[in-house]
Amino acid sequence: MILAQAGLGAIGGGVVVGGGFLFMLAMMALAALVFRGRRSYTADGDVVMQYGLGYRIMAAFVLVCGVGSVVGTVLMVANVIPYDALGLWILYGAAVLFTLIGFAGVLEAFLRNVVIYDDGLGGRGVFGSVGLMRWEDIESVTYHRLIGGFVVKAGRQSLWVIDFLGGRKEFIRICKKNLDKEVYGNVFKKYGKMPFEFGG
Repeated sequence: MILAQAGLGAIGGGVVVGGGFLFMLAMMALAALVFRGRRSYTADGDVVMQYGLGYRIMAAFVLVCGVGSVVGTVLMVANVIPYDALGLWILYGAAVLFTLIGFAGVLEAFLRNVVIYDDGLGGRGVFGSVGLMRWEDIESVTYHRLIGGFVVKAGRQSLWVIDFLGGRKEFIRICKKNLDKEVYGNVFKKYGKMPFEFGG
């Protein structure tokens, strides 16, 4: 009897752990689908890597939450709606946090892109554009694990290729075709494949 109960307990525990693991994989796959980047082509055949609709909606939603928190804070201070000191400080903190993160996220989501030309790379970031980096001028391609993306350097210019941008696989393929192995080393081998490709 005791052995049977122990066996059932082990089976139940295994089901819970296995179910939790499958749920985690399903959520990761869903996130990969929702936040999948967008890849398009210009009339000249250049590849344009951008964030997808899901990422942009998320950034806009966070900003809306921030603005809503700001409005709520103003209404509390103006005694339009009742409040206590703790509630005011919590809402004030949420207003600052969500507004800053949302604003930065919207700028990132709608401004950043990477363009793959026949003769090099270019793009635009939050703080300005990156001029054409010719293949022969590119000095290194590394990976920034904290940000989550490749960093391409040519002289004083740096181009960030974030994992959430669409066309990640095509970027790697074209870089391998046009750059010497010494430029990128084993970075594509180490970070080229992801469990779920956000950028397509």
